[in-house]
Amino acid sequence: MPLRFLLLIGLCLAACKSSEPEKPEPEDTSAVERIVALPRSADLPKGKLLRTSREADFEAMRADLVEADLVYVNLATGLEGGDLLPRTMLDQLFGFGRLHGIAFDIFDRTHQDALNEFSFARIGLGELLARTGVNPGAYRPLLEFAGEKRLPVIALDLEPRIVATLRESGFKGLTEAERRSVSPATLRNPGFTEAVRRHLKRLRAGGGDEQAFQRELLAADLRYETMADALVRWFRSAPKDAQVVVVADAFAIANRHAIPDRVKRRAGKHAVVVVQVAETEIADRIHNRAHADYVWLLPGKGE
Repeated sequence: MPLRFLLLIGLCLAACKSSEPEKPEPEDTSAVERIVALPRSADLPKGKLLRTSREADFEAMRADLVEADLVYVNLATGLEGGDLLPRTMLDQLFGFGRLHGIAFDIFDRTHQDALNEFSFARIGLGELLARTGVNPGAYRPLLEFAGEKRLPVIALDLEPRIVATLRESGFKGLTEAERRSVSPATLRNPGFTEAVRRHLKRLRAGGGDEQAFQRELLAADLRYETMADALVRWFRSAPKDAQVVVVADAFAIANRHAIPDRVKRRAGKHAVVVVQVAETEIADRIHNRAHADYVWLLPGKGE
């Protein structure tokens, strides 16, 4: 076939192709964009997301989540679907690539060796729970996620025995070795003191004698210092851009005098606090800048 004829056919084909309507570019499915799909990627419970005192949406939360070094979130136990938001956040943040660890307040520091073996898949979840004696309850799916992804799991809390001694007898009730093992309380201030006092009054429907309160305050101080210390030590050996999700009770993360400010004081890490509460609760005591970045109000009545 003559070369001139072949060239003519090629020009015709090119002209036909250029006259076809352009196909749209495929949708960006990067990890950042998958964060936007967070509320649609699971059957999340109906609720309202607030940022400070204004209504927000998950797209508004996206940038904060992916940029944070620490993401604090609680499980809304007793509320239907109260575990779905943390589970979805973990899945999305892992997809983004920065998530390198999950910290839990249901484990104390004596459990860390067993947690390390679990993270390296040397033991399974059943053996981990048998060795630690922890009943995971609603935390189980999050632990299963950590095991599946082989993410480091960080124990946060003080041993229950030490906490009980502090509440009963104060610092003098500890042995010398126990005194040396706890992180010193260095963030005592009026804001934290009053927050603990209000929290205890809600739990006990009343007050108590001042000496008992001071012992409770000391126990809370040392617990949160220990939790902050565990996170700071983890960051020292983690990759530079590592992110950790902290799953703890609402008071520990919502009150900025508890864990978040203590970590920030020591390590200067950027944090986002997401608190889940029942919509029937008095929300303005939580969803302000001093306590949380985002509040997820769930239908139902809290415990």
